[in-house]
Amino acid sequence: MLGYLVVSANTEVKIEDNIIDRQNEQIEYLKSYGYTLDNPNVILNPYDISPLTALIIFETNDAVPVSITVVGKNSDSSYTKHFEKSKVHYIPVYGLYADYNNKIIIKCQNTEKVVEIKTEKLPKDMLIDLNNNGKRDCEVKKTVLEDIEEVQCLEVGPNLIIRTHKHIEEWEVWIWPSRGQAYICPKGGQHALLNTSNTKMNLIAIKGKKDYAYEELAVAFRNLGFKVSKGDLQN
Repeated sequence: MLGYLVVSANTEVKIEDNIIDRQNEQIEYLKSYGYTLDNPNVILNPYDISPLTALIIFETNDAVPVSITVVGKNSDSSYTKHFEKSKVHYIPVYGLYADYNNKIIIKCQNTEKVVEIKTEKLPKDMLIDLNNNGKRDCEVKKTVLEDIEEVQCLEVGPNLIIRTHKHIEEWEVWIWPSRGQAYICPKGGQHALLNTSNTKMNLIAIKGKKDYAYEELAVAFRNLGFKVSKGDLQN
């Protein structure tokens, strides 16, 4: 058995389990023989270090390419990956949802197979609060903005101005990602944008109709990691 020795000041010795031991034990299960596309070998967390990954293993009579689609909770979060021709297929699966019945679509030539992988909740020791001296007892907090009307990517050229305008029925936030800054204009407010530099600005504009006060929007965007300010944006 692999391990390492820990020697204390009073020479007490104990053997600690090594992650390599557990991975070596898992190798016994990473077999392809006897597994087909209709009945693949599906292993969740195959190396015992990443509970939201899986490995799908099977064989085909001929060397053929394979693709998988990991189905997300919406079209934007689904992804497809293609694999080269082989008779023995070891298909890694990443990005599974925790505590969820994940759906994976395997395509092999003209055949399609749907595999479902049920995951558990993430263990608490995988959640680390970086603002709490590395202590692992923390909460995952959500920041939710309701009734988002529009999200735009703005490319503002050099020496351009968006004149002062008022928002009567909606609020707007200009996000300057490279500066980590959010400029908030609540409902009933007005703002302008002045790019007096010789370089273009890449911004994200978010608009919504819910009656949020300025401070409510400010708290939301601070939680997202932005510095916030009210009114005009000037470069």
